[in-house]
Amino acid sequence: MPNVPLLGPEFQPGPDSLFVFKNNDVKPECCDSSYSSDMGCVCTTPQQRNYINMRGGNRTVEDG
Repeated sequence: MPNVPLLGPEFQPGPDSLFVFKNNDVKPECCDSSYSSDMGCVCTTPQQRNYINMRGGNRTVEDG
């Protein structure tokens, strides 16, 4: 999956900021991603993939 730079600042979770992909580009060449739209697939960063994999901090390494 290509690592495409964000279009704005990195996502910071908070009560007024829940949309992780707000500043992500969407392109057909990012279609290894699990997230898509009518324009292609969301180009995620390694940090975002890790954040989602760890369920926003609610999953530990021991959870598997």
